[in-house]
Amino acid sequence: MTEAATPAITLHEATPDDATLFQRLMLAAYEQYRDWLVPASGAFAETLDDVRDAIVEGGAVIARLDGEPVGCGRFEWAPDRSFIEVGRLSVLPAHRGRGIATRMLDWFEERAAGLRVPTVVLGVRLALPGNIALYERAGYEVYDYEDRPGYGRVSVWMRKTLVSRPSRSRS
Repeated sequence: MTEAATPAITLHEATPDDATLFQRLMLAAYEQYRDWLVPASGAFAETLDDVRDAIVEGGAVIARLDGEPVGCGRFEWAPDRSFIEVGRLSVLPAHRGRGIATRMLDWFEERAAGLRVPTVVLGVRLALPGNIALYERAGYEVYDYEDRPGYGRVSVWMRKTLVSRPSRSRS
């Protein structure tokens, strides 16, 4: 009996040329929420130019499983550059539960650390408790809630403070 090969998850930084792929992945991943999330996700109103601009102004990642694009996410800078905000973290439904979202979170955290940004934040709909649990397992903590007029409390804000390792001095 032989062991099956474990699918390889690879990540690459998205460029503006990846905007069409990013939008396709994002919309396919969000489709199950189209008529379910209240208020509706802003992902469905984003144009290709919006997606391209977001990639240029912040950064983005595309995840592949054995070479096939299966997920994406992006970040934007806080106005004072004290944190990055992860958004539109998306994994196609058929590929969820394989560690792809966690690998993308690691990518964002590594990116933030490389940019000397101490904190990563993200917003999650309260209607998606599985996503909240995923982020908690990755070390994110709730620090605030979002209330929207006419809808009440709809989202939770989570953050993770990155710990830099002190350099060891040699005697």
